[in-house]
Amino acid sequence: MNEDIKKQAKEIMDEFMAAMERAGVKPDKAAGLEREAQVRTGLEPCQDKEFPELMLKNAPKVKDHSVVAERKNW
Repeated sequence: MNEDIKKQAKEIMDEFMAAMERAGVKPDKAAGLEREAQVRTGLEPCQDKEFPELMLKNAPKVKDHSVVAERKNW
């Protein structure tokens, strides 16, 4: 990663943390650093049987029951 980008990101985060402190919010500096589970658990699959058809109906391009989307070129 480019050092300029790292420096800029650190400045943004430092400014954000300072603004939170000025607003009276005590941010948890360790928040988001470590997570026990990386995947949500206990979620039920969508029970609405019409949802997939409505989603595909609204998509601009559909092929083989899947939405066709442009791949981003970085």
